[in-house]
Amino acid sequence: QRGMSYLARLPVRCLRRRCRTDGLLAAHGGPTLDAALEHLRHGARVVLCGRISQTHAAEPYGVRNLGRLSAARGRMQGFLVFNYHDRYDEARTWLSARLRDGSLRQRLHVLEGLAQAPVGLGMLFRGENTGKLVVRLPATSPAAIPDVIK
Repeated sequence: QRGMSYLARLPVRCLRRRCRTDGLLAAHGGPTLDAALEHLRHGARVVLCGRISQTHAAEPYGVRNLGRLSAARGRMQGFLVFNYHDRYDEARTWLSARLRDGSLRQRLHVLEGLAQAPVGLGMLFRGENTGKLVVRLPATSPAAIPDVIK
């Protein structure tokens, strides 16, 4: 079985070899989703969990080859994490345990300083981050925090 994630740059390598995929987590949409649909295996599953690249697009990208999904007798379903808000504590506990034992590793893409926040937002919309995008703020003493915020 093969899965594809646009963040890992796997689609480009995989599609050049014309390999097939059993599953796809489509967080980006656009041309990557189109390319992946061309190479679905019979019965493949496509999970739609976002389309950040389309949020502020002047003209939204229309998926051009949904016919491949039916030809592969595949299925596509949306997934929103908010649908599972009642299980957040359970997920947090499970994920924390995996992070501690090393069976799950988190990749962070860290930008330094609040001035980088607009850069980071642009990176999110263009899919340029290589992990969870975080803006790290410098540590400040409580005396440096304005009273309005305290």
